[in-house]
Amino acid sequence: MKEIKTHHKSIFCILNSKGGVGKTTVAMQVIAPALYLNHPDKKITVWEIDNNNKSNKHISSKYLKYESIKLDKSEMAINDIEFSNLTDPNTIHVIDGGGSDDSKFILKHLKQVNLTGLQYIIPTNDDIETIENILAIIEIIRQQDKFGKIYLVLNRCVSLTEEKIKQQFINIFGSSELGINSNIEALAIDEILFVENSIVYTLLKSHYKIAMLDFYFESLDLRENIQEYKVQWSQQGHEVFTANSNKFKFSNLVLDLIEKLEPIRKALS
Repeated sequence: MKEIKTHHKSIFCILNSKGGVGKTTVAMQVIAPALYLNHPDKKITVWEIDNNNKSNKHISSKYLKYESIKLDKSEMAINDIEFSNLTDPNTIHVIDGGGSDDSKFILKHLKQVNLTGLQYIIPTNDDIETIENILAIIEIIRQQDKFGKIYLVLNRCVSLTEEKIKQQFINIFGSSELGINSNIEALAIDEILFVENSIVYTLLKSHYKIAMLDFYFESLDLRENIQEYKVQWSQQGHEVFTANSNKFKFSNLVLDLIEKLEPIRKALS
């Protein structure tokens, strides 16, 4: 029987069996905003399928829907995602898988329902030990989804220049000086994306408790109408004026960071 080629371009899976590489940050604060800015007419749902990590439960968003699912309910969640994908062309789903064996468990359920042609996002940091986890996850994906597209996301880049990236991520590019071989060919990925290290992600989650996308739109409004806002703040007292002036400074960091995500937006368009 001829194998049918399918592409579910509206389903993105953020996976890595290694914990602490920034999967949730990449899902909620990078990939989801990029997808929304590319498709503002569509509904974006972020599914966190993980027994332990509930890092988004205090982050609010007017533009993104957030679902937190225990691992034992993942089969039902994947069924809902597939049904929505088939019946509503105006939805995009981002699956944020947990670390350890959680990501492999999600892949197992995807295989059981023969859900293929997905977009896979594999975040990693510069830890030399992460390469084994990356290779293992990619091997599983390639075995069960011949039509899937795999993006490797180099997270927490200290610089976005090519030279600095290669110096930092020797786990990926290797180092002739240190006798470490490159893993580029072994990875068999479709594209590499880069996310700059920034305090913005931490402050959005822990201090402002708001999604990147929401703060971005607030920042656009602040930049466009800053003089009017300053008059309003000054009328409310020195403390309010100072607090909001600091927020305005932070908003410029958010705008700059969103601008640096432009290559990711293009890759996912």
